[in-house]
Amino acid sequence: MTILVRFVTRKKSGGVAHRDVTVDGDRARFGRSADNEAYLNDPRVPLYQAAIEVRANGVFVEGITGADVTVNGRIVGNSVLKLGDVIGIGPYDATLVEPPPGHAAAVTVELARAMGDDLSRLMGRSKFTIGGPIVSRRRLSWAAALVTLALFLIWPVAAFFNPARQPDTDLNRSQSWRPDMMWNSGEISNAHKPIAQQCNRCHTEAFAFVKDETCVACHETIQHHADPVKFKFAELTVQCEACHKEHNGALAVTRMDQKLCSDCHGPFREKAPASQLLAASDFLKDHPEFRPTVVADPLARKFDRVSLAATPRPRENSGLTFPHDKHLRPGGIRGPDGLEPLDCDSCHQMAPGGYLMAPITQELHCARCHELAFEPVARGRRLPHGNTEAAIAMIREFYSDAALHGAFPDPQAPAVVRRVPGGTRITKAQEREALAWADQQAAQSLEFVFTSRAVCGTCHIVTQTGTGAARKYDVVTPQVAERWLPKGLFRHSAHATETCQRCHSLDVTDPAKWRERVKDALPAFLDAMALVPSDEGALGPLKKAAQLLKQSPWAPGLAKPATELATQVATGELPMADGVRQAKRLAEDVVGAAWSDESGDILLPGVASCQECHVGDQAMISWSQPNNRLPSTCGTCHYFHTPTQGPMHPPKSAAQTQSVPGLYRSGGVALDGSLKALHSGIRVAPKRD
Repeated sequence: MTILVRFVTRKKSGGVAHRDVTVDGDRARFGRSADNEAYLNDPRVPLYQAAIEVRANGVFVEGITGADVTVNGRIVGNSVLKLGDVIGIGPYDATLVEPPPGHAAAVTVELARAMGDDLSRLMGRSKFTIGGPIVSRRRLSWAAALVTLALFLIWPVAAFFNPARQPDTDLNRSQSWRPDMMWNSGEISNAHKPIAQQCNRCHTEAFAFVKDETCVACHETIQHHADPVKFKFAELTVQCEACHKEHNGALAVTRMDQKLCSDCHGPFREKAPASQLLAASDFLKDHPEFRPTVVADPLARKFDRVSLAATPRPRENSGLTFPHDKHLRPGGIRGPDGLEPLDCDSCHQMAPGGYLMAPITQELHCARCHELAFEPVARGRRLPHGNTEAAIAMIREFYSDAALHGAFPDPQAPAVVRRVPGGTRITKAQEREALAWADQQAAQSLEFVFTSRAVCGTCHIVTQTGTGAARKYDVVTPQVAERWLPKGLFRHSAHATETCQRCHSLDVTDPAKWRERVKDALPAFLDAMALVPSDEGALGPLKKAAQLLKQSPWAPGLAKPATELATQVATGELPMADGVRQAKRLAEDVVGAAWSDESGDILLPGVASCQECHVGDQAMISWSQPNNRLPSTCGTCHYFHTPTQGPMHPPKSAAQTQSVPGLYRSGGVALDGSLKALHSGIRVAPKRD
């Protein structure tokens, strides 16, 4: 749908010129502002005067921003138009005319009332001076000063201390204007908009800073930054307003400048030499290597905090066996429906809020391939996951029921177990024989399920005690680190434009291990590419790239192009010339080397990887040289109020905890596994010995 606006200009010679403007859509605005669809360059026209809109029941005109328009000389706020109606917009007349084909409406605009010399005469009459003979400039200045003092000081103070003034406690009642609102230094933040008109919620005393007790009245359980008994620093006893600045509009209330943290954490080793906390003052220039919290002993539920810079590289013992490389082969893995290619998103999905990854469960992510079946003749019977006792009971009950019911399709089973159901009742001796067979089959099945690498042993550590009929099995519950860096904030959704390989592949997280794994696969792949006879089509560029890599395969910076080349060969649709099939198979080995083959690998990038995109708070290296990286202060990845600490300002008496009408209460940071904690991305860090 389009609207045609035709500007008509009448020449002195009597001719007529016009300029057409086509407006896409069903609405055209008229005014002096340049963003109007119909721009009217005349000081007598308001910035936004009128709008013409095409609706299902006709063409309408309406005044915008409170302006009136005239239709055929009659002032209207809005009106339906018919052909020939003249709309007065300042000195212009806009006439609704028959639209040409392809347009929903058409309007001609003509300057009907020229300005002439009105402007110059108006400016000549508008001269004003305070140097006249009636009132001197000194008297005018004193009068203005006294009026200002009365309006903006005496009146607001008198209104504030008026005994009849009622406190503002009702959040549901919109407050009328008060004289003390003239002292408002700026728009309040979005977080405090519900109490924007209740100034006394924070300003409980006139001409005084906001007290901490006022903040704690709502944010009653906000936590300490650090243990105040262990770290007796003056910086930890500052007032709330030192870090939280209000009346800055929609900006965040919390200070985010780097100096807020670096003043203390830069020389931290000097302030607290006995602490294990490392100093940091700038993310690019002075930040220690990441120290993730990893599982050291799944049985004892022991967690350690280790540095990625340690030699040898630290490992995790989660109690889970999972090789990423076997599941991420470019050609796919064997599934119920044949070869199925998997990628990271097949298992790892972002949780609500975008911080953490949602938990991986056997039922949702593993059961299609790992069925947990225990009897070949009854593939439909599958063991429950995560409950060892229930699995053992199911196996015993299955074979006991099969033995007493009969018709078990196993030629090696006793005749009483293979009998046709519904015949003569079995004897006590036959029952004992059948149950003995059931006990034997259950014992064999339990040994297969728990000790072989086919069922539970595929992914889990299984412990066993006792022998014979007294043998007991137990599966060690995996202790997977939910958050590698519980003291930091990382939002996966903010990095959604990056691939998972960018941060979590082995050549990034552990280059030494990647080189060890690929040292045989990469040369074999490059040799296979050299033997491919064809240089035509898609094979030509790939073969040339392989020849360049073969000259110096271990040169710095070639890990990424080598992996990319192998990925193209492994996944690309290439002509099956001589040697291509062999090259594709070897390419899969190179790609697989980028993925971990052990669940003990900590697939977390070091600080250097993050520093490729993030720097400290300096956006410029010099006045003329930008950093070309994202300025990131300490507050970008760390929170001040630590969730594991106690309240920063505990209430001194029960009277302080009493609520007032309309009072909001904030529990601070979530400390549990609730949906609130999932959205905030903050959980309680595991306790370490």
